[in-house]
Amino acid sequence: MSDMTLAGIIIGAFWTASVIFANRKGYINGHFDGWKRGHEDTKLANNEVMQNVKRKIEEQVRKKE
Repeated sequence: MSDMTLAGIIIGAFWTASVIFANRKGYINGHFDGWKRGHEDTKLANNEVMQNVKRKIEEQVRKKE
C-alpha cells in the first residue's frame, strides 16, 4: 500500500468520525439550530480565552509595579 493511499484512508476515517460526532452533538440538522449552537459555543470559548489573556496581562502589570 502506498503512502498516499494510507494517508487518504486515515484522512477519510477522521473526516467520517468528525461528521458522526457533529451529528450526535446536534451541529448538523435541517433547521440550522446546530450552527447557532456551534456559534454560541465558539463565542463562549473566545470570551473565555480573552478573559484569561486579560487576567494574565493584569497580573504582569501588577508584578512590574
